[in-house]
Amino acid sequence: MLFQQGEAASCLYVVESGWLRVSKLAARGEREVVLHLSGPRQMVAGVGVFADDARYSASAAALEDSAVLVLSAAVIRKRTTVSPALAQAVITHFARRHAELLERLDELLFSDLNARLARLLLARAPAGAAYPLPSNSELAAQLNTVPELVSRKLGEFYRQGFIALERRTVRIVNEPGLQSLVQT
Repeated sequence: MLFQQGEAASCLYVVESGWLRVSKLAARGEREVVLHLSGPRQMVAGVGVFADDARYSASAAALEDSAVLVLSAAVIRKRTTVSPALAQAVITHFARRHAELLERLDELLFSDLNARLARLLLARAPAGAAYPLPSNSELAAQLNTVPELVSRKLGEFYRQGFIALERRTVRIVNEPGLQSLVQT
């Protein structure tokens, strides 16, 4: 765990290697939604470092062994005020992240689970190669649903001949079929 939702936002992080999951818990902590995954050369928790007494609005955890550069909030604030190029880079990053989050919100609100799961599999599974599936809980958090529905949908995709499943790996065997689910 890199940081938890509600902790003081004292640092900005830049992923050097590996992948981080940035997620938000519901007020009562019973549900988690994955906001985004951050990989090499991506900034995490950037907005919080620009506000005094800010708190992290989400949590970040490593999905695998990762190396992360940690930058002090005070240093970042000072450097961006004296470097127009750095300030522009930070603003560009925030604009991209904002657009990504709006796209994610649109996906979660306006597409059904079949489309969301098909899109995730198509994005992550290399053509014809086996892809190690995260746990159903992790998939559910990424898809804004519950683990039971993820399990059911994976079973449906298997029975419909879209994917091959073996233990916790999946291989796409009917890419056009999955694409058709994304299009609807």
